Amino acid sequence: MPFSLDGFRCGVVLLAVTIIAGAAHAQAPVPLVPQARPQQSQPQAKPPSTPERKTNDVTLRSTPVVSSAQPLSPQQTATLQKVSTAFNAMHDMQATFTQVEFDGARATGRFFLTKPGRVRFQYDRPSPLEIVADGSDLVVRDRKLNTQDFYPLKQTPLRYLLNERIDLTKDAKVLAVLQDNDLVTVVIEDRNDFSQGQLTLFFDAHSYELRQWSVIDSNGRETAVAIHNVALNRPNNPELFKIYVLPGIGPQ
Repeated sequence: MPFSLDGFRCGVVLLAVTIIAGAAHAQAPVPLVPQARPQQSQPQAKPPSTPERKTNDVTLRSTPVVSSAQPLSPQQTATLQKVSTAFNAMHDMQATFTQVEFDGARATGRFFLTKPGRVRFQYDRPSPLEIVADGSDLVVRDRKLNTQDFYPLKQTPLRYLLNERIDLTKDAKVLAVLQDNDLVTVVIEDRNDFSQGQLTLFFDAHSYELRQWSVIDSNGRETAVAIHNVALNRPNNPELFKIYVLPGIGPQ
């Protein structure tokens, strides 16, 4: 799909902060065509493989929609603990990423993460946007217009990826855990004072390393991100996560 900055900016914001996705799309609405999704099986039954969807050369797993929490079996709880242990062993991450919007728009870029609380999404051209979090604030920056919008990091779904340590059996409201031969899929309810949505994390079924995540807001709009060429625990340059406050712009 041809690149559209207005539509893509909405997707970037949805990725970064679900609290303002609705306001952004009120200015530039894009119809969402609902897709039928398979119902989740009971915990005792073997769950089906997560369906795939392709965009150009990238295959993304479709996100299961779960309306309420399902009781977790001892095996699913043990899987969550393994995922948490593997994720806690990671302090730094570098990767390339592919982002796909709910309307099919696609972008690529580089991704840097350092716990706790620091992340940078550097989008490839033609997008002038980047997302930077410094541990307390998150900004969506437009390099072309030299503008940036500030949001509290604690109100974004990215907080689950940026905690120094996490125990998914205790620190999140897990709605479902699915596993097939390739991936472990963890569906989390993302709720704050401003909105309610769903965060889905996809981990490798053998190494339990993060492979993909998606955010669905309360209106059903989804942004999915797949990461590739991952390098773990290679120290990142701290300058990547600095937020340079522009005159008249920034947290008061």
